Amino acid sequence: MSSQQTEITGALQRLAEAVNAVDAKAGGFDFTETTNPLITTNPAADATWINNVSGEIFVCTDATTDQNTWIGQLGTVVEYVAAPTTIPIGIAGTQDFGVAPADYDLTSIGLAEMEGTTTAGDDNYGNYIQTATSSIMCHIPKFFYRVGNAASPQFAVYGANALDIAGTDTYADEATANAAGFAMHRAFIDGGAEKDGFFIDKYKCSPADNDKGVSVKNGVPISLATTSGYTKSDTMTGCDGKLYDAVTLSRARGTGFNNASIFMMGAIALLSVAHAQAATADTNCAWYDGAGTTNFPKGCNSSLSDVNDAGVTYTTAGDSGSADKPLTGSGAPFAKTTHNGQNSGICDLNGGIYEVALGVTNFGTAADANTAITTDSIYLLKQATALKDLTAGWDGATDAWGNTTHLATLYDLVTSPHALGSTTGTVYWGSSSNAAFSADTSGVSRDLCGFVPKDDSASDATGTNQFGNDYCYRYNRQNMYARCCGYWSNAANAGLFYRNFNYNRTYDYFYYGFRCSAYV
Repeated sequence: MSSQQTEITGALQRLAEAVNAVDAKAGGFDFTETTNPLITTNPAADATWINNVSGEIFVCTDATTDQNTWIGQLGTVVEYVAAPTTIPIGIAGTQDFGVAPADYDLTSIGLAEMEGTTTAGDDNYGNYIQTATSSIMCHIPKFFYRVGNAASPQFAVYGANALDIAGTDTYADEATANAAGFAMHRAFIDGGAEKDGFFIDKYKCSPADNDKGVSVKNGVPISLATTSGYTKSDTMTGCDGKLYDAVTLSRARGTGFNNASIFMMGAIALLSVAHAQAATADTNCAWYDGAGTTNFPKGCNSSLSDVNDAGVTYTTAGDSGSADKPLTGSGAPFAKTTHNGQNSGICDLNGGIYEVALGVTNFGTAADANTAITTDSIYLLKQATALKDLTAGWDGATDAWGNTTHLATLYDLVTSPHALGSTTGTVYWGSSSNAAFSADTSGVSRDLCGFVPKDDSASDATGTNQFGNDYCYRYNRQNMYARCCGYWSNAANAGLFYRNFNYNRTYDYFYYGFRCSAYV
């Protein structure tokens, strides 16, 4: 019997059951209405319903609470459809790539859907609001990536840097993805568990209630500083005007929140590159450049504009210290400032104000130690450590910084694949056609993919257009707190791949800020 015949037979059987159930009822119908039944009617099993407008008779074949199934004798089926087990990252170069709705319970972090969160093509697709603070966050679902594979549709053009992204709709698990040459990004491992996705602020953090950072459009970014003339952290509750205030103010947003990680920033950078490679027009990628010269997100990096696109403009935040400090999210056209070139994306990753990120550091001999370390040894957050648990102090049980003994409980001591201390100074992302990303499916090179260049051959004195010629400053030091993105006067140095390893936790300056993140 063919599958079509089987379906027809099953439908006829259900129809007969419905009619028989109605005929068996001595007292007529349980429900007489002008509409069809709902999955939330919640009657007794075998209840009957007639739509006295259409004349169709229904019987309830499954009375599970709020998941009812009703079979109509005219062929209508009303049934509960479970939420999809996976919501994919999308297809690079197309609408909605790079964000997606979450399919798991968000109660623990207080996030709720917005109008359009689950609507394809909507400006709020994959965006959520924390009801307590009005913070807007983007959901990045788990994805796998493949680098420099000859089977890639992008290989002919990008060679060793061809980048393919696949979602959980393509590969059900990491092992299956690995077998096909794809790696699962480290951003989807936290607290010893594989994560379905992560949430990250759509905007840079601005102050709320003098005790927390929030992600709101047109907010004045918090400067992690004591400098007068700026909206700064030193007057906020529990803060000292130091870089580590980013942890305090992130955690103050609520249970489960902390400063975003280098893993998340690396993942977002990869998504942006894949989108750039696959796009063929600016329809679904507003910052698209077919010539490949400036094919990356734009931002505030030159006098409230972008050094590569004067048509992108920002509004001053109004801080008297510098009129060039912008309101976060004020870029116009807005889609040109997001990681996916669409209004649904994460904005202001190219300039605006530097962002610090957790996940990599080095030991300190004291809370304010900043001595240079002349090796490439770094401490990388253990997969078993939960980002949300890290605190802002030094050498306490959960503190993000400390001496070698303390760090060993939260971090793994590894060697950076790209020089950070054995050789110091400025380099730029990309070098000729050399691979910038590692294809490893595990280990330190996988963990750092997208945040640290693959190796020393992946950077040079000028960089390449593909990575925005973005700046990378190598200077391994004690109590390191990595920074990324660049700031409002960095010009071409700023971008999604801007990296600086030169500052410690107790540093402060008016052009440092942050954004929050959360896992569930």
